[in-house]
Amino acid sequence: MNRPLIKTLVFLVPLAFYVGLDDTYDLPKLTLLYLGALALLGIWLGAGLKSGSLTLTRTPLDIPLAAMVAVLFVGSYFSWDRSASYFGQYGFYMFGAIPLLACAVIFQRSAASFRDPAAKDGLFRVLLGAAALCAVYAILQYFGIELFSRVGTNPGGRVWSTFGNPLYLGSY
Repeated sequence: MNRPLIKTLVFLVPLAFYVGLDDTYDLPKLTLLYLGALALLGIWLGAGLKSGSLTLTRTPLDIPLAAMVAVLFVGSYFSWDRSASYFGQYGFYMFGAIPLLACAVIFQRSAASFRDPAAKDGLFRVLLGAAALCAVYAILQYFGIELFSRVGTNPGGRVWSTFGNPLYLGSY
C-alpha cells in the first residue's frame, strides 16, 4: 500500500505549484510532503495495530537520521524563535525540524517499501517521468513560452520550471 503513495509523491511533489498563492512553489510542495508523510505514518501505524507489532526496516542511515532529527528537535526547543525552528520561516519552510521529520518518515517508509530491484526500477521510472515534465516546462520557459500568466518570463535566461528558482531546478 505504501508503494503507490510514495510513487505518487515522487511524481507530484516536483510538479506541484499553484499560481493562486503568494508562495506559488514551496507551499504546495510542502503540503503534499506533509500529507504524504502523515498518510505513510498512518498506514504504518494501522498495519502495526492490525498485526500487533510495529516493525521498522533497518537501513545504514537509521542512526544518523534519528540523531539528526533528535538534534533538530532539541535545538528547536531551546531556540529563541521556536516557531521558526520547528516550522521554518516564511519563504524558507523546509528549514525547520518538522519538515525534515516529514522527509525522514518518507525516507524510512520508502526504504521499507522499495527493497527489491524491480520496485526500485519502477520508482526510478516515475522519477524520470516527473523530471521529463519539469524539463519540458523549463525548455518552454527558456524560449519565452510561459504557460501561466502570473509567472514571469526570462527568455534565453535562467529558468525555474516548477521549482520557482533556477538553483532548485538545477539540483533536481
